[in-house]
Amino acid sequence: MSANDCGTLDCIRNELDWIPKVVEARVPFLGLCLGAQLLTRTLGGKVRPHPEGRVEIGYTKVEPTTAGRRGSPIDARLRMAPRGHGDSRVLELLARSEHYPVQAFRFGESAFGFQFHPEVTYEMKEIWT
Repeated sequence: MSANDCGTLDCIRNELDWIPKVVEARVPFLGLCLGAQLLTRTLGGKVRPHPEGRVEIGYTKVEPTTAGRRGSPIDARLRMAPRGHGDSRVLELLARSEHYPVQAFRFGESAFGFQFHPEVTYEMKEIWT
């Protein structure tokens, strides 16, 4: 699924309609992977494939930006994070990786998007793969 599937998947269209209401109400929002892409779209950002066709699967080093080091949920435990995506987005940058410059971003004080999966344990990754 992609945040760009709003023309073919009702569930994506419904999420794109719902997320702006959450963000406007300043309710804390954390979008992971597809959720980060959906947050990006609702905020007017672009979600598109990597220009060279790269896809990140597995673990990749994530580097916090200067903004990501100041009061951010990105700490040393998340520096090697599981992921599986081929799209990226651009807002206030909090973390990046070698091939995808946007791995985490913030909008205002209460909306965050992580392209990676901080919730995935080693056991979960083994099941996925």
